[in-house]
Amino acid sequence: MFGWLNRKSSRHGSSTSLEGATGKFHGTTWQMKKGTSHGLPAMASVLAVDQVQGVLAIGTRNGVISILGQPGCHVTFRHEASEDIRQIVFVPNKGELVALCAPATLYQWRWSEDPPRLINSLNFNHEELTYLHIAPGEGGWMYVGTDRGNVYLIKSDTLVRSNYSLMWNNVTTNGFQPGAILHIETHPSDSGKILILYSKGFLAILDVLKKEVLESFKFKEQSLATSAAWANQGDGFITGHVDGAVLQWDVKSGTAKPLHEVKEFTFNEPVLQLVTQGSRNGTIVHDGGPAPLDGSAHTFSILFADGNVRNAFFESDILDMVPLRKNAEPHAKIAAMAILTSSSLRVLDLSDQSLPETDINAGLALQRSPLTTTEHYARPGPACINALRFAGEHEHLHGDGPPTPTSPRGFTSPLSGGCAPEALKANQGDLVVTGHGDGSVRFWQAYQEQMELLTTLRLPYVPDNVTKLPYGDGKAVMHVSFDLRKLSLAVAHASGHVLVYSFGRKAQLVTFELHRLQLLVPAAPGTSAQATPTASPSRPKPSRPAAPVVITQDMIDELQTYGFTEAAIRKELQATKGDMNQAANNLFLRDDDSGTEAEVVEQPTAEASADKPPASADKAP
Repeated sequence: MFGWLNRKSSRHGSSTSLEGATGKFHGTTWQMKKGTSHGLPAMASVLAVDQVQGVLAIGTRNGVISILGQPGCHVTFRHEASEDIRQIVFVPNKGELVALCAPATLYQWRWSEDPPRLINSLNFNHEELTYLHIAPGEGGWMYVGTDRGNVYLIKSDTLVRSNYSLMWNNVTTNGFQPGAILHIETHPSDSGKILILYSKGFLAILDVLKKEVLESFKFKEQSLATSAAWANQGDGFITGHVDGAVLQWDVKSGTAKPLHEVKEFTFNEPVLQLVTQGSRNGTIVHDGGPAPLDGSAHTFSILFADGNVRNAFFESDILDMVPLRKNAEPHAKIAAMAILTSSSLRVLDLSDQSLPETDINAGLALQRSPLTTTEHYARPGPACINALRFAGEHEHLHGDGPPTPTSPRGFTSPLSGGCAPEALKANQGDLVVTGHGDGSVRFWQAYQEQMELLTTLRLPYVPDNVTKLPYGDGKAVMHVSFDLRKLSLAVAHASGHVLVYSFGRKAQLVTFELHRLQLLVPAAPGTSAQATPTASPSRPKPSRPAAPVVITQDMIDELQTYGFTEAAIRKELQATKGDMNQAANNLFLRDDDSGTEAEVVEQPTAEASADKPPASADKAP
């Protein structure tokens, strides 16, 4: 369907030369090639999915579009002007897409060709474009909303404008200007009706052919609607609001009821993204709403058909999200949700109500956490690759704590587009080791354009020595060194800790030793060991007040067991904003007069672990 992005450049100039340390290199002796990119593109801002072709598109604020298919299949291309991409829509059954670029330009790409080709463009002169929606059916018509509240009709396969238009003054009365178009959606069972949401809190249901307003709703300023979607096969709709409320409306009666209520939270984020299954009693997904007390995370909520509500929390802003359905039917069951944050692309498996995270493309795991270091090892050999692959199949076996929930490796990704690459063999390619900001290390088998994740090594969970492990910003991996023969890995963290891991060639646990070397000065509280990539969301979110530092008596009692005074404990907890691990480490460092000596913590043997009573669950930080 689409090929690899690894082609010879058409402009490797014959007259080019480079002055090297040992002589002159001419263009006749070297040539430029486009390399394969892995991971999330920089400045990613929007997502789009084509369920028929089984591909996912990622757009960025500098004009790059990356399309992902089945594992091993992807292609990347760029707009020449590096324009900010605000939305992407796929043209059904054409192998094409339309990109809306700021402020008012549409580009039509045929991404199924190799290389992808720009075939049309259309520029609006007097209005900015804010939203695109392709109407279902064979006509291929596309609704285009603008910042002035007008809607135009355009052919999606040619970008030719129709004479039809729906101006804002045809929708409102008394000269009320409803603002920019935020959302357009066709009725699930009647393509002649559409729902339009405007930025000033006005929502209208219209008959397209008659240009007649069937129903309209105007929301108060303190509870403006920021997102909307049809529900119950068109008998009603759901709205998300700036105050975090989510309401379910009945069209006939015009009444609304809260979708769910959570009273124990005090912060509420605007609901900017809203996805429904469309069928009666279907799954409903949204961002925003009630957020954690400390204000440090952003909420993702899902209401399952059985009435259960599950929440997931992200450290970064949620910029966009799209459903990955089990098949191409309009209201098919949602198998997973692709969620784009300002730092990563996460995919949650909805078949399990614990919302485990899964990988739809191995390269995306590169930026599950910021990349801090990398090492390359040529031709590691099948013994090394097989040992690492085995560790990946049992990666929860190291340490004593519970594993992080992950989807089973048998999870079938809804993304099936592209030609399946040949499976990698153990004796193929090289080994790439990457270190990350969260303290994890990932091993990759790299061969030509393919990159397969073998195993992920996370920080071990050792309750008895939790204050002696890398903590806070000091968890970031600064350097890795891997012995291919002994299968030993040394990992240096920003806090000065060095962890040494040993991989078994047979079915056994991954063991580790912990060394603490005062070679690096830990970052001061409140500072970061590395710059965090920034990205502004598509729609600005209102700022919320700073959360108070919560210090509980249980936290004080826990740290007093180590002999520290209550006053010292309260001072450190206040300085670290309630971070118990970092406060404990600061207290230990204050009393440690032998900071230059290395401290070695051996992995406890099975016999010693059996004699020692287990730590209480409510005492583990």
